Amino acid sequence: MNAKTSTSLQVTDSIIFKMASRWQPQVWSRKSVLIVEGQPEVRELLSLTLETSPYTVLVAENAQQALALARTHQPDLIVMDVVLPGSVDGLQVCRQLKRDILTRDGYILILSARGQFSDKEKGYEAGADDYMVKPFSPMLLQRRVREILNTPRRALRDRPVF
Repeated sequence: MNAKTSTSLQVTDSIIFKMASRWQPQVWSRKSVLIVEGQPEVRELLSLTLETSPYTVLVAENAQQALALARTHQPDLIVMDVVLPGSVDGLQVCRQLKRDILTRDGYILILSARGQFSDKEKGYEAGADDYMVKPFSPMLLQRRVREILNTPRRALRDRPVF
């Protein structure tokens, strides 16, 4: 992990957390986004895209880290890929999060290269609240994250899925 100034929290295999060097008293009341992405380059792009926003950003590279961070921090939004390293994929993580009393109310946005209608259907069946296809526009992702985190949950549920 590099020593750049950011408003992100990073997690490593040893689950060591690093607080942002620009600590602000309101950081604990800010909304949080958990990025779950197995590819380092995409994970970095997602982190850079969202860390300029007024949200606390957490990052996980596999299912185990994602579950641990989600249970510990209960993020407002999880942006997750379907394909993750290891034997547990993003759909399985999604199901586990939606069954867990601590994490079931978090909003899950799947961001995946799997963009067929059947892939999206599987995502929604697993409990995802939204689905975006890669490649993605960072500006569109920022706008979607802002919309999700600034819209009451009930209003988001009432909008069409496909």
